[in-house]
Amino acid sequence: MDELGGRTVYPCVEYDDIAVPIRDIVRPDGSVDVYPEVSGSGYFDIDYRRGMLVLRSKGFVGLIPISDRIAIRVRPRASIRSLLYMMERMGRRLDGETGRLREYQISETEVTDPEFLYGHVFVATLRKVAERGLRKQYVRSETERSLRGRPLIHRTVGRFRAKGIRHQHVFEVHDLTADNRANRILKATAERLLRSLLGGARPEDAAAARAIRELLPRFAMVNGNAILPGQIAREVPRLIAALPASHEFYEPALWLAYLVATRRGVTIEAVGQAKFESVIVNVAEVFEGYVRTLCQEYAIEMFGGCDVADGNLMPVPLFTDNSRCHTKPDIYFARRGTYVAIADAKYKPKIGAEDRYELLAFCEAQNVRKAAFVSPRQQGQQDSWMEGMTLSGREIHHVTIDLNADDPDVEERRFVGNLSRVLGFSASAF
Repeated sequence: MDELGGRTVYPCVEYDDIAVPIRDIVRPDGSVDVYPEVSGSGYFDIDYRRGMLVLRSKGFVGLIPISDRIAIRVRPRASIRSLLYMMERMGRRLDGETGRLREYQISETEVTDPEFLYGHVFVATLRKVAERGLRKQYVRSETERSLRGRPLIHRTVGRFRAKGIRHQHVFEVHDLTADNRANRILKATAERLLRSLLGGARPEDAAAARAIRELLPRFAMVNGNAILPGQIAREVPRLIAALPASHEFYEPALWLAYLVATRRGVTIEAVGQAKFESVIVNVAEVFEGYVRTLCQEYAIEMFGGCDVADGNLMPVPLFTDNSRCHTKPDIYFARRGTYVAIADAKYKPKIGAEDRYELLAFCEAQNVRKAAFVSPRQQGQQDSWMEGMTLSGREIHHVTIDLNADDPDVEERRFVGNLSRVLGFSASAF
């Protein structure tokens, strides 16, 4: 166990149990000392066994403060490089191209914690921006302080002439400046990450924080006002699409800022009364997005040209006579308005009965005969197998993908080939 700002830090691996002594989590009056933001977040399942509180970590990894006294450091089952790679591949849907994060991949000896992964990689992307030079753009503004630019008659009349002020004027100017939206977003994200890293007690946290501090003066001319996550989510896709070839090096840093703003896998959570900030990665969500991206990329070649839909965004009614209840399969395939097959991404190590019931409900709602679970391959597991067939003829399969493969491109093609085969996609299927 380590210490962090007076907290005892318990290490564990995702989906493993961690036993915490009851004295560390219960106040003298008998109440449970757990931050409300954490207890309702879904980070852990909590049980009580033999005088110990047992927390089972779920699909979230990172340094997760539980209370003012303890924190849990959850490490992923997949390698850090694999996690970074999945995050990169999710980025393909942002601008229609594969992301450009591979050049920032890091070896396992350099970093072992997911929260530092984000800091390390964002710092690397930010450093490249600073070294190559901040992009300057012409930005429109209005000024009353200098006689330059185009006079704005209606503004001058409304602001000054109507009040009897004759010596003041309003001008429209377009200045070439680094104080533009892309640089403001990068600066805001860097400052937020810096606050998170300052809460760490490890040398690597201090090193990343020091690197950000050294880089921030390069952004001194950039407005430091906070930018809302919603604004970043709306603006980053447009900013990346508009990047000229000379400034493509901006894309990785903007993409990482987008991940945080949209809470797509990576969040910076502020918890507790002191608002301790920590980078937390929802690996289950990253894995789901990664699998969906692969299916979308191979839709024409491997899945009969089907539309590949996200049930979270396009739910399907469970009943035919009303739409009160909806099903939300992770991935479903449709062709000319007809549902064809379903894939359900499960990052957790074991499929439970409730998962099978849920997938069968998806099949019933969409009148689909073939569906498959998709999960990371564990040691000793096969590429694919059949879970079983119901009396009504519905087939449930299981397909795995090796997240630690030496050649991800080869493994991805093998995976989509297996998924296509078990779901019945073939030349004669349509």
